[in-house]
Amino acid sequence: MNPQPDPPPLLSSPPPLPFHPEKILPEKNLPNHFRRNFLIIMFLTIGPLALPFVWLHPTMRLHTKLIITTITLLASYALYLLTRHLLRILTEQLNTLESLMGAITSNNF
Repeated sequence: MNPQPDPPPLLSSPPPLPFHPEKILPEKNLPNHFRRNFLIIMFLTIGPLALPFVWLHPTMRLHTKLIITTITLLASYALYLLTRHLLRILTEQLNTLESLMGAITSNNF
């Protein structure tokens, strides 16, 4: 008689992960100024002035740093163009208001 091999157990341990998440994002070991929440708050408050913290981040990958920098620069440029447009509209409105006030004061009701 030929003995048959034992069947594999139904519940085995999962295969090991191909990467270790704690090596990619070791949030617990980072100083506070490199944590994700702090970086988000910095970008929302001081904008492009937070870029040095991105570039000095010890575990962030280069392509992530480039993507964040590009998005920040594009958003800053868009806000600059929007501000310039709004200031032009505001100047036109103030000139119109000034001409109307001049016409009212010259009539001397």
